[in-house]
Amino acid sequence: MASPCECCVNHVGCCCCLFRNETIGWSKYLRTFPNMSPVTCSEWLNCGGKKNAGVKSYKFFREGYIHDIYTGEVSEHFYAKARCYRSLKKSEEPHFLVVILKKSNDRASVHRAHCSCKAGSGGHCNHVFALLFQLNDLMCLNVKDS
Repeated sequence: MASPCECCVNHVGCCCCLFRNETIGWSKYLRTFPNMSPVTCSEWLNCGGKKNAGVKSYKFFREGYIHDIYTGEVSEHFYAKARCYRSLKKSEEPHFLVVILKKSNDRASVHRAHCSCKAGSGGHCNHVFALLFQLNDLMCLNVKDS
């Protein structure tokens, strides 16, 4: 392990630790990735008890805060990892983001998500929603490689 994880003690099932997991076979290839839609974002939003993702998460998406997107697939799970620049402390290392999706009814649904920010342990922070917006945008534009 490169550095201790801020969110866990034993690194078992930790999304930040999954970010560094090389056995997933990360690539920028999106051809086999399940379809995302605004419904995917809405369902994850409702799951977290939020009413809306907020202007801030959309701002992160539109202003290019999300970068270095990689995807992977292990059995029935699809993984997306990315980095998100910090909004206030720009000189510090970007946040680690991981979203784990399952394919259901020909589209993706979020199974679990995590961000290395203080609010990201449940996967409902603005950075995670910015990544979901970015993935949705790539699917809408029919982009095959991120």
